[in-house]
Amino acid sequence: MQSLKKLTLAENELKDDGAVIIAKSLEDGHIDLKELDVSVNMLQRVGARCFARAVANKPAFELLNINGNFISGEGIDEVEEILKAGKKPLKVLGPLDENEPDGEPDDDDEEVEDNEDELNSKLQSVKVEQDD
Repeated sequence: MQSLKKLTLAENELKDDGAVIIAKSLEDGHIDLKELDVSVNMLQRVGARCFARAVANKPAFELLNINGNFISGEGIDEVEEILKAGKKPLKVLGPLDENEPDGEPDDDDEEVEDNEDELNSKLQSVKVEQDD
């Protein structure tokens, strides 16, 4: 899907482990990607940075939505630096009014976090929109 323009992965509880895998797959190619919505995914600093790196050099990129996660102030600063280094204006970073810098994801399901089948089942609800 190299012509992917918008990827919505909101509310999938990806956490940082899932973010690393997905961001890595978006790094190469996907030059037409304009929007990435990974809001409300229990992301912390690592996941946010990975997604920022994945989109920082995409020429058509317009919006990175990382709102509603648990990204520290330092993590937000690092995301901004990554985007600036990739020649992206900070306006590509969506609002962060629902980000909880002091929050932490539930660790009740730590065993499930390492389960690849669980991640795959969460990815079943991925929405891919393609412009004609």
